[in-house]
Formats: sequence, structure tokens, C-alpha cells
Amino acid sequence: MLTLFSFVFALCVLIAVHESGHYLMARACGVGVLKFSIGFGPPLIKWRNVQGTEFVLSAFPLGGFVQMVDEREAPVDAGHSHLAFNRKTVAQRFGIVAAGPLANLMLATLLYASVACMGQWQLAPLLSTPVQGSMADNAGLKAGERVTALAFEGDDLQPIQSFEELRWWITRAVLQQEDLLVERQDASGAHLGSLVLPLSKLAGASVDSQLFQTIGLVSPMRSAVLRDVKEGGSGYRAGLKPQDVVLRIDGQPILDASHLQQVIKVLPKTMRSDVSLWSIDRQGVLLQFEIRPDVVRKDGTDTGRVGVWVGGEPNMVWVESDVLSGLWSGLVRTVEVSFLTVNSVFQMLTGEASLKNLSGPLSMVEYAGQSAQIGVTSYVLFLALISVSIGILNLLPIPVLDGGHLVFLMCEAFLGKPLPESWQGVFQKGGLFILMVMMSIALFNDVARFFHG
Repeated sequence: MLTLFSFVFALCVLIAVHESGHYLMARACGVGVLKFSIGFGPPLIKWRNVQGTEFVLSAFPLGGFVQMVDEREAPVDAGHSHLAFNRKTVAQRFGIVAAGPLANLMLATLLYASVACMGQWQLAPLLSTPVQGSMADNAGLKAGERVTALAFEGDDLQPIQSFEELRWWITRAVLQQEDLLVERQDASGAHLGSLVLPLSKLAGASVDSQLFQTIGLVSPMRSAVLRDVKEGGSGYRAGLKPQDVVLRIDGQPILDASHLQQVIKVLPKTMRSDVSLWSIDRQGVLLQFEIRPDVVRKDGTDTGRVGVWVGGEPNMVWVESDVLSGLWSGLVRTVEVSFLTVNSVFQMLTGEASLKNLSGPLSMVEYAGQSAQIGVTSYVLFLALISVSIGILNLLPIPVLDGGHLVFLMCEAFLGKPLPESWQGVFQKGGLFILMVMMSIALFNDVARFFHG
């Protein structure tokens, strides 16, 4: 129920903001507005204001519209012709059409800024053991190092405060095909200098969990403590218990939870006998256990399983901004997400990125529910991200979208007269076809993710 409610609420808010942009700009330009609708189908609530505009909330909140006085759509009394949309200048009509997407971008800026100003606990940028053989491992990053600053090669280093910022920089670097300069320090605070992650080599890669596995930076550092021990597993049979801290396996020091997971995975290949010797710290008492790991055949490789869930509480940092800094960071974040959205669409159109990156309504429902369950901050960030997506996608030069109407208006400004209505009709049919294809691909991806996990 929370998932459905959070999704419907998000849609209603984002649609209302988008249509309010059109409505307020239309009123500012002296255009009469007949109807302001959120959703389609049977009306649930409706009322009329003193200007005669009917406001409607309908049963299916999958879109919205603002119906304006327009002589091209219906006859207009001579006394009200000055209120018609088609009678306004190209600049005024351009502003009315663009105001919807811009309202979404403004909302995203305010949402990002509000999160920055409220402050939140975030994961500290402490590195866990990189995946063996990964890009981070080959670059020389080590467990326990703290990332202090980042930059695209050739730019000045920018300080970071959290692991979330590190992931965001990595995402941008991959999508922009940039190498990333990483400055870090050791556990004592001593400066270790900078190194380069050659992320430009991952051009076209999908930004997902597998990408971070390839890079080798899957999660922040956590201690090698057992959170849970599965009853019946080889660890349980050997006597392991929750809260045990793993110190060594077969004499090899265990650095952190990520290192422990990697060592367990390759135990079938590395054990000197049919059992592995584990050194454990149990509430200050040093113990040793002989464990015979279960072996699972996965992708043609024997993988070790012990039946334990590992990882202590991660280090957290409080991240907060003042109002001016928060507004600036909100604007910067909105611009960056907008750029990445445009870049992703361009890469999909040119074949540089997979169409599997396109997500549809089922993914939105899932993300809405997950973010709402995590907390208010996570849900606000979800709203901001979707608001940017709605704003940018509506600005794409596809007829039937706001961006397509803006192209028509630019052609009118250049030619000195509107495009023939017959041409506009053909373009709009083509735009509708493109939109339906995109929606079909997105829905197919959603279903595929559902069945394949």
C-alpha cells in the first residue's frame, strides 16, 4: 500500500507542478484558461475559480493538461479574442509552453536544496577492499582509504564528504566518458596523493550494480563482523555465531567485510585441505574454527558458500549546508542531472548505450516504494530525480511533447508564419509513434527486470 500511495502522490505532485507552470505563465501573458486537469477519466474533485477556470482531479493520474482559449480549437467570441493563445506573440507562446518543463526543473532545484539544508547522515567515503582484478584494484586503491577530493582529469580537485558523492562522481564520469582523479588519505589521516580511475574506458556501459562491480567500488568499508549465521550452513555447523569478528582465514588477515566476501567466494580454489581455518574474535576471546565451505557451481565456476551475512555498521558523516550554499548545490545538482539525462538519451539514440537503460512505470512504482520505506530524505531525492526527468524529457524535440511545440514556434519565428497545420498533423503523428515505441521499450525492460531479477 505504501508503494502505491507513494507512487500516486509523486505523480500528482509532479504533474500539478508541470501544469501549474503552463497555467501561471498563460495567466501572466493574458491567455484565458478553460480547464486545469490532473489525470484522466472520471473526475473525483472539481471546482471553478473566479476567472472561470475549471480545476479537475481525475481518477487516473497518468498525465494532465491545461486547456486554453484558442481559436484553432473552438470558436471564440469577438469580445474574448484577446484572450486566445493563438493571438499572442511567438515569444509569449514560447514562454507558456516552456514554463511546464521549467517548473519541474525549478521544483527539483528546491527539493535538492531542501535536502542539503536539512542535512542528513550519509555514508563516509571510506573504501572497502576493491573487487580483485577490478579497475579500482588495478589503480591501487586500498581498503580503509578515505577519498577526500575528486576531479575530472584536467580540472581542479573538489572536496567530497560522503560515499554517495563518490558514486555520483563515478556515474557522471562514466556517462561523460571522463577519467576520474581520486585524492585520498590513510586511516591515520596522512595524505596519500592522487591516482586515476580510467573510467572513460567504460563508455556505453549501463549505470547499474554490475558497473560498480566492474569498477570495484561496490560499497563503503564495513568491519568483518558476522551479522547473521544461516541455520544449517557450513558456518553454523562449525559453530560460528552472529557478532563474531573474522580476523584471519588460513592465516590470511581479513581487512573488512568486502574482503571476507571475496575470500569466501574463492575458498574452493585456495584451501590447502578440505577445510579452512578461521580465526575469530568473540567478545574479546580468540577462537579458531575449521570450516568446510559449501560449494555452488555458478557460471561454470565453483563458488564458496558459508551461510553467513557479513558487515558491521558503516561509518557515517553528517552533511549539511546553509541556505545559500544549499540553493546553489540544488541548482548545480539539477543542471548535472539534466545534462546526464540528455547525454543518456543521446547515447541510446546513437547506440553508444543500451536501450535496456530505459525504465518505465513499473520501475517508477518500485523506486517510489523503496525510497519511501527508507525515509523522507530518500523520497524527496526520488521526487527531485523524477522531476528532472519529466522536465528534460518534455523538452525533447518530439511533436506532442512540449519540446516539439517549441520547435514549431521556432520555425514560425524563423519563417514569419506558422507551419501549415497539415504538416504539424503529420509531425505529431510521427511524434506519437516515437513516444509509443519508447514507452513500449521501457515497459518491456520493466517486465524483463521483474522476471530476471
